[in-house]
Parts: sequence; structure tokens; C-alpha cells
Amino acid sequence: MANSADAILEGVRSAYTSKKYTDVKVVCGKKEWDAHKLVLSAHSECFRVQCDGQWKEGMENVIPLPDDDPQIVDAILAFLYKGSYGDDGNSQSDCEPIILDARVFIIADKNLIESLKAAAATQFAVRAHKEWNTAGFADAIFEVYENGPAHDRALRDTIMEVVRQHVRELYGDAERYPDFHRVVDEVGDFAADVTRALANGLQLAKNKTQTADDEKTYKCPSCAMTFTIRTSELGSNSLSCPRGCYTQNLNWWSTSLVQEFM
Repeated sequence: MANSADAILEGVRSAYTSKKYTDVKVVCGKKEWDAHKLVLSAHSECFRVQCDGQWKEGMENVIPLPDDDPQIVDAILAFLYKGSYGDDGNSQSDCEPIILDARVFIIADKNLIESLKAAAATQFAVRAHKEWNTAGFADAIFEVYENGPAHDRALRDTIMEVVRQHVRELYGDAERYPDFHRVVDEVGDFAADVTRALANGLQLAKNKTQTADDEKTYKCPSCAMTFTIRTSELGSNSLSCPRGCYTQNLNWWSTSLVQEFM
């Protein structure tokens, strides 16, 4: 038997497809949804203000979303009632799932729906890692950088992570990935992020190489103990076995060098 919390959640989910007790209409283009002020306002401060009776929207019991896409609004309402949104569209003009995730994230940010933003960011990341070699991924980059919030880098950071993982393939074959190269050419902020990411990666690789070059492993000819040191951290040109067998200069220890990390 379901517990009380499950019963409450099931009640909210069932209200998604029922017009019973609805008290507000959400309007986007030619499409309308009957909704419940309590559900909308519980998730979004923006919706709460619009549902408040002192505002025009509240008095008329209508929330207009004229600048948004009906498919995205449908996804938002599905999430507010059910805790998730699908990627199934309602017309041939509906966008690809990875684009849907990006647009849901953007509109959730605009309407201050943090739980929906987090869900969209998670779904976007899953798809981006799977679809990095598709035209849809390139289109998603364009959507995020051209229309997404600059103050929240969640999706941008995911894109950079994916690009870094597949930079050889994406940049190495322009004929195979023309859509990616088109976005690099057209979207300045994205190109700048890629440049910074690659520069940081090169610097990190350089630092690792320098650290590796500095680390040397020796084997004491007396006790046979092996130990690794960084020569740059030696206070002098002399080196001692940790067990105190020998204290000699590095030239003497060179015959006991057993490994150099490259």
C-alpha cells in the first residue's frame, strides 16, 4: 500500500490530465492548458506572482507566455505535475530531444524553476555525451550560446567537457563534422571558450610533464629499498637513503636510478 507522500504525489500527477478544480489558464500561441495555481506557484516565484490576484494575470486567471514555444511550455507543465518531462513532440516542427533539454533549461531559468533547470541540465549532459558526433549536438551548442543565460554555465560547461573529450575527432575532420565547424565559425563565445579550454589543457599537460620529468626513483645499493623524490625539492645536491645507508651526490646515485617517469 502506498504511503501518504506517494498518494499525494499521485494526486498531483493525476491532476495533470484533469480539468477538475483548475483555476488558471496557461496560454502560449494558439495553445492553452488548464492548470492549478497551487501547483504552478509552488514551483516558481514568477508563476506565484502572476497567480497573485493583485496582478492582471491573477485577476483574469490567465498566464500568457507569448514569447515561448508551446512544446517547451508543455514540457514545463508536465514536469510541474509529474516531476519529469518527455521528449515526445506533438508536431513535425518539434525540436530534437537535446535541443528540447536546452530550451527547457533556458525557460526554467527565466521563470525561476530551479528543480526543472537541474533536471534539464542532467538530461542535456546525458544526451551530449552520447550525441557529440551528431548535427543535433552542434545545434544544441548554438542554442545554448545564443539563447542561454550567460550567468549560469551548467550547459556550457557540459559542452566544454564533451568537446575536450572528443577534440581530436571534432577538429581533425571538418568534412565529417561540418555542423560543429560551422558553429565554431558562427558563435564567437563558443569559439572563445574552446580556445580557453584547449589552452588550459595544454598548460595542464605541460605541468604534468614537468612534474614527471622532475620525479626520479632510486634503489639503494645497500638495503635495496626503492624511493621516489623530486630533485627540484632537494635542499642540496646530495641525496640520502630513507634508511640512512648512504648520503651521496646525485651523480653517485645515478647508477641506482631505476625509473624515470615520462
